[in-house]
Amino acid sequence: MSAEPLQGRYAATAGRYGFVRLSDDLSADLFIPPRHTGGALDGDLVACAPLYGSVLEDRREARVVAVLERRHARLTGALEGPRRDPHFVPDPPRLPSRLRVSGSCGQALPGDRVLAELVEDEGGRLPAVRVLARLGDAGDALLDAEIICTEFGLPGAYPPEALAEAERAAARVAACAWEGRRDFRAELAFTIDPADARDHDDAVSVAALPGGGWRLRVHIADVAEAVAEGGALDEEARRRGNSVYLPGRVIPMLPEVLSGEAMSLRPGEPRPVLTLSALVGAGGELRATRVEEGVIESRAAVDYDRAQAVLEGRAGYDPEIDEALRAMRALALGLRERRLARGGFDLVVPECEVDLDSRGLPRELRRRLPQPSTQIIEEFMILANRIACAYAVRRGHPYLFRVHGPPDPRALERFRAQVRFFAPEAPAAALADIEALRRWLARLPPGPRSWQIHALFLRAMQRALYGPADEGHFGLGLRGYAHFTSPIRRYPDLFNHRVVKWALARDRQEGPAAWRERAAETGRLCTETELRAERAEQALLRVKTVRWAEQRLGETFAGRVTATQPAGVYVEFDEAPVDGFLPREGYPARGGPGRRRRRRDPRAEAREQVVEPDLGVEVLVRIARVDLRARRIELELLSAGRAAQAGKRDRPPAGAGGGKGSGKAARQAARKVSGRGSGKASRKASRKAPDRAAGRTPRRGGSRVGRGRRGRRA
Repeated sequence: MSAEPLQGRYAATAGRYGFVRLSDDLSADLFIPPRHTGGALDGDLVACAPLYGSVLEDRREARVVAVLERRHARLTGALEGPRRDPHFVPDPPRLPSRLRVSGSCGQALPGDRVLAELVEDEGGRLPAVRVLARLGDAGDALLDAEIICTEFGLPGAYPPEALAEAERAAARVAACAWEGRRDFRAELAFTIDPADARDHDDAVSVAALPGGGWRLRVHIADVAEAVAEGGALDEEARRRGNSVYLPGRVIPMLPEVLSGEAMSLRPGEPRPVLTLSALVGAGGELRATRVEEGVIESRAAVDYDRAQAVLEGRAGYDPEIDEALRAMRALALGLRERRLARGGFDLVVPECEVDLDSRGLPRELRRRLPQPSTQIIEEFMILANRIACAYAVRRGHPYLFRVHGPPDPRALERFRAQVRFFAPEAPAAALADIEALRRWLARLPPGPRSWQIHALFLRAMQRALYGPADEGHFGLGLRGYAHFTSPIRRYPDLFNHRVVKWALARDRQEGPAAWRERAAETGRLCTETELRAERAEQALLRVKTVRWAEQRLGETFAGRVTATQPAGVYVEFDEAPVDGFLPREGYPARGGPGRRRRRRDPRAEAREQVVEPDLGVEVLVRIARVDLRARRIELELLSAGRAAQAGKRDRPPAGAGGGKGSGKAARQAARKVSGRGSGKASRKASRKAPDRAAGRTPRRGGSRVGRGRRGRRA
């Protein structure tokens, strides 16, 4: 038995028991029975001791002996119960559904949503809460973002000293005379971003060469020129790690005076840049590169959708920009084909895009797929990242790499088993090894089936991270890869900018010792903040998805089974990126494709045969109920297999309902949405650093929700 208590993070479950993932990673997690949680809440750092002998033995059960650190120092929730003695219902779904309120509630009343802090309750097993402030009505959808920001500990206001430093930096940029920089202002360069983007950190220009091929320039905002290393602003940016892009809200890494103004490559305004130039052959081969400090003046802020319209011949900016976009498309195709031939994966999984009204309620959820205009930026940023990395590494300087390892063999085996449900015709040879699998995935016809298979493969992959060693990027099929092109919104890029600027000024001269010492810690910190931002985005998207379903109670939808669990299956709708849970109790007693199982009637001893829908089976379902706190959509099965296909053809349009409880009265009772407004989720597709192949899919085999409001996790 270990003499010292083991430390790890406690993960709660709906069944009142939990697990502890050990800090020293001793293989599997520890199981914590309900009677031995020791007052721990989900995410807490705890000390635990084994219940039976050593945790290295077969029975890996333990008890929590102490809570070392609360994950949720502050949290939001609703007040419920009698006015004189209300209780607190936390918003985070894995926390207990009821906590005692300690002290006065101030102006808050039952039915309000409040901000509270945890206080240890010596007389109780669980902590209590102290109400700090009233936020608003408990049902107000405009509070959703605030709830998620508090739940995940996302940063709020900047420290005054960091804001003051940002103001001084912006003034220096405005007064810069540009000496010592190459002047690119006469060349045609422009940004390509989502229509609502403000932090334009890259601009591109391309020119055809007389003998064939292209000259490409990628201009990146020279943020390192403005943000001094080690200052209050730099430390705050490092603490934040990255900008966070949520539906209806952006939490920038750098203050707006820099991220949206002084450093943003806005049209008609001179800006300092680090320029990466490349001569590329007609076949996408790289002939020569150059890195230098420069100054540019962007000609236009082109958005993805209008750029796509230009490429399709449906619209135009002006003749020069239109011609440049067509040349960029040709160059990007060559770069892409060459990259994929080297072993990169091309995985297509839709992102979820939400359109909010003025009340914070979702008007529409839609899938967004990659298109040629976004692939232009993907390929140009990958190349620019490689050029900057090679420049620094050849001179022996430390660098912060983007690391993505190959899938775990056990995860690959699970994928091979799952994919048989979606593609039973797949030959065994196509799934035998990574290279054969890569080719087979690329050949799948585009559509819902291929999206699902690609999503399953993403789930089998490791998560990409930041580190000081070049361990390669499996998803992109590259070595010597690191992030460089988004220093306004990612701290690793800013770290690497400083290294490249040092190399430009001093070539091989040894840089500050602190770079080598801080690289590993900075990589670990930024990996954690990236994961936090991703999970927060997923959580808020899920909240908005549940609100969308709440407005459509009783309506029917066609979909397909995307994941299975002992308690039921998950179904994703065809017409919207929404998934819901179909409990086993709702399986049909006979008919339809799937596995036959026995179900015991709890009111009698009789058993009846039920059909469990398999992965990939098409179903027709009705939204039965929603639970906003649990962020859960529960479905009722109407038909499966061929019957579902017929229902899909015959059913009324979404919104017309169908079946008992799906009429106008039922829908009106569920709907609370009206009014107009705008609240599209900010979208800076990380197509700026694509990583379709470099992270786990955040949803259960469904659409890859929100993978990169400002950057794929490449």
